[in-house]
Amino acid sequence: MNVDDLQWQAGTLGGVLPRLVDEIRDRGGLEALVQAAREREDWFCAVGAVRELCAVGELGRAWAVVEPFAASRWQPAVRVAVDVLVQWGRVDQALELARPEERKENAVDASRDYAVVLVRAGRVEEAIGVLGPHLRGGRVLTALVEMTEGQGCDEQVLELLAPIAEEFRRDPEQPGIRDLWEVMRVWDRLNTHVSRRMREHVAERAWLTVFLLHAYSPDFHPVEWIQHLSATGSNASSTGPTPLTASQLAPV
Repeated sequence: MNVDDLQWQAGTLGGVLPRLVDEIRDRGGLEALVQAAREREDWFCAVGAVRELCAVGELGRAWAVVEPFAASRWQPAVRVAVDVLVQWGRVDQALELARPEERKENAVDASRDYAVVLVRAGRVEEAIGVLGPHLRGGRVLTALVEMTEGQGCDEQVLELLAPIAEEFRRDPEQPGIRDLWEVMRVWDRLNTHVSRRMREHVAERAWLTVFLLHAYSPDFHPVEWIQHLSATGSNASSTGPTPLTASQLAPV
């Protein structure tokens, strides 16, 4: 399997176009996709075949289709293969495949994908440790926030972000820091989210904005509000949810 060819296919939509792959799937052409993936090394056909095979529970066949692509260590193929293995219940094998190689060019993406598998395996603290050295990448920071949501490790995440926030405070214009100046968390009223210790954590970090969801509200919460503005083209200055300061977090 040639990595340069795979990158060409993905970058230029070479080979069978994704929309044609979808049409073939819809018309029951699974075997044609499997054949194209095996004989022509067509990436989009391979992805289509894997998705269809997973959907019908044929995970062993899905792995057989994607394994030659993943063996090239091309990250998109590794990502698809790892997902198949996790669905198949072969988590240890998935972790071994996803483990980043030293000096790999796309180490950030590889680390992020590895952390995702660690979280799915219930090893959240290890995932945080993997992402720690790469947090100045915006996609990694986003991934960290998303994958740790509801995992009971908010304080650990805040401590990890604190040094980056301090660097921004000292020099807001430095490369790699400027776009990370603010982190927003949207929390329910879980006791750990409104505890005295958490209020103190938030109060000490001016760069952190915390929104607490009401027990019930007919209005948009902050994420829904941003999505609403984007979808309707409304003015962002319109009345919307107001961030809660640390002093507004109700004590347990």
